[in-house]
Amino acid sequence: MKLERRLTWVGIVQQTTFKVHAWDTLATLTTAIYCAGMPMLSADLTADANEKEPVQTSLLAIAIFIGLNLFAVRFDLKTHPQYYAAAIAGGLTFIFGTSRRVLKMIDSIRHPAEKIKWLIAAILFVLSARYFLLSASLAEREVFPKMHDEHMYLLQAQMLAHGHLWMPQHELADFFDSILVIVKPVYAAPYFPGTALFYVPGIWLNIAPWGTSVLITAAIIGMFYIVITELFDGFSGLLAALLAVSLSEIRGLSVMVMSHTVILLLLLMTIWAFLRWQRTPCLRWAILIGIFGGLAAITRPPDAVCVILPIGLAMLWEMRKLPFRSQRNFVLAALFAALPFLSLQLILDKGTTGSILRTPIAQYADDNFPGFSLGVGPRKLADVSRSSLPQMRDYYQQFLRPAMREYNSDGPIDTLFNKRFMPAVEASLPGNLLIVLASIGLLGIRTPANIAIVSGSLLIPLMYSFFPIYLKHYGLIASPAFILLALTGLEIFKRKYSPVGMPIFIAVAVLAVGSLPELRRTRDSFLTAPYLADINAKIAGLEHKPSVVLFRYESGRTDLHEEPVYNWDVAWPDDAPVIRAQDRGNDNFRIFSYYASRQPQRFFYRYDRTTTELTPLGYAGDLAGVINKTPATQK
Repeated sequence: MKLERRLTWVGIVQQTTFKVHAWDTLATLTTAIYCAGMPMLSADLTADANEKEPVQTSLLAIAIFIGLNLFAVRFDLKTHPQYYAAAIAGGLTFIFGTSRRVLKMIDSIRHPAEKIKWLIAAILFVLSARYFLLSASLAEREVFPKMHDEHMYLLQAQMLAHGHLWMPQHELADFFDSILVIVKPVYAAPYFPGTALFYVPGIWLNIAPWGTSVLITAAIIGMFYIVITELFDGFSGLLAALLAVSLSEIRGLSVMVMSHTVILLLLLMTIWAFLRWQRTPCLRWAILIGIFGGLAAITRPPDAVCVILPIGLAMLWEMRKLPFRSQRNFVLAALFAALPFLSLQLILDKGTTGSILRTPIAQYADDNFPGFSLGVGPRKLADVSRSSLPQMRDYYQQFLRPAMREYNSDGPIDTLFNKRFMPAVEASLPGNLLIVLASIGLLGIRTPANIAIVSGSLLIPLMYSFFPIYLKHYGLIASPAFILLALTGLEIFKRKYSPVGMPIFIAVAVLAVGSLPELRRTRDSFLTAPYLADINAKIAGLEHKPSVVLFRYESGRTDLHEEPVYNWDVAWPDDAPVIRAQDRGNDNFRIFSYYASRQPQRFFYRYDRTTTELTPLGYAGDLAGVINKTPATQK
């Protein structure tokens, strides 16, 4: 399909139109330069990012050219009116200058004392937590679990909170079968346990899941300030925190139970521990690096390889001048600190798959979603899923299989650039125009710490180009890399052309503030679940409790993305006040008999997911009695 895209250059009135194949060639070349060429072009720069040596004008021009090309690929001027406000604010600052009082205030927060720095981070934590809740409320986003992943993580957290990595197979395993839940040969969650561990304290303290999620996300904002203050100064740290709050993906995930915010927090904490170790090498920082890295490895292993492993390599590089004994002690301290978390994963592997080298999610994907795995080359697709659950088969047929077929048809360049790299940029920056600053920032990335952080901007898209499914919020883990690049570019520009340094700084701040939906009179639309909202409301108002609700699924007439059969509020289904189970038609006599013999006081309901009608059926003992009196030929 020959589409045309218009490339609008700042300061040039004329517009040039490119055919898509020619434009993709230019974009590919630009990306190659961005990923590989810029470090070589900047070889004449010193290793000290804070040194005042100016950048050569030719290198700066090349960086700006590359950034403008990348911006033109995803030209978002029409959808980002805040660009105009940012330009006006920057222009007014340049024309009228900055008052001495403002400059004095800026200098006072540029290098805060250690206690003041953590006090500011605590204030940012409180303010951002309150804002995320307010933003969710104004956007009318539901705070109950909606995605399959959320239910699965909460189920896993319940098991961990009660001292289990898995539970034995339930006698009614088929009734509790659901998407992303293992029911045979054990009852368990297939994902890595790192995310669930973060929700265990909330379960112990009886905090709602969305409360824990908001606290995790607010901690991210505080850690953005701490890390960037360590790398630059307090003023840049505040701007970094503001840029992070302005990201729609962070706001959307702030009230959801997802692994992406957890791994982002672990990344920032690992960076902070590494920076402190770099300043004062001692065992406590090495231990913290091991703890955070080990947790990251059992949260999202592919992401950890891309963003945590480079920090470990940078640590090894920095150790090269230390005595061998110190090197050994630091490495062993980090490894032993990570070992308990890695052991947790190996125990989970052995208990659910029978092999410490086989993860539950790998086994689960092979059993239910053929072709859905990390690998090289096109995926071999099956006609149907082998699962006996109808909604699982529909999920594979209607969602996963078409996505994998599209992945097979896309070329590697299109996948890497258009489907992975640019979405990561959009998830990590409030506007694509900031990639111009990020491109300039590559000229100043020379220290091991900065190189380790920035590597995530390239490794994350590359890693996920080998995975057939990619959602925009996957790229959020690259936000520290892109924000660091943008701030480094700002610093380079300020050193090169000091009169425009503050105007650009103000423009970026206004761009971040202007990206907040409340100021734009828009709403964040991340995910809605109207059917689950109806189910939750009706379950909350049930006349009879304890009870069992059977959910009827009809292929082709039911929304398969809103699966209600998750008993995530307990570790074992029988302990739930309201048990959610699949309606298995003629096989329902088994569940009636099971609870009649164990919990006869449970009242049964049937919820039709097509008509949204809730029908009372009767007590377990009565239903089992009716079944027992029915002739065998009619059962």
